[in-house]
Amino acid sequence: MSEIIDFAYFLPGRPAAKCKAAVLRGDDKIVRVAFLEIDANEGPSVTNSWPAIAEQFRSFIPGCPLESIEWYEVYPVRFKDGREDVFQYRLGSRGGWLPVADANLRRRIWLAFGDLVPR
Repeated sequence: MSEIIDFAYFLPGRPAAKCKAAVLRGDDKIVRVAFLEIDANEGPSVTNSWPAIAEQFRSFIPGCPLESIEWYEVYPVRFKDGREDVFQYRLGSRGGWLPVADANLRRRIWLAFGDLVPR
């Protein structure tokens, strides 16, 4: 089950930024939040807004600490081999945006955005 949210976020001295966000809750009790980059965004990208975007989005998931959420970024394009363009933000010393290797998880996140991404 997922929910799509039109989300605006703000960084000091920068224009307001926009993206779509999908909140995925599954049987595994893990909350996954995926941000979809959109063409209409005139502000900084999701990648360049980390961690402010996560901190600002937290109000949509009350009572859920940032570190207990899995965070993802989606670009509405596919790689040449057909894989969906989905990255996960990893916390810690080996942190940063890393491609999602699990094909089932990558597809589930991708499909949460429905017609906003190519089939």
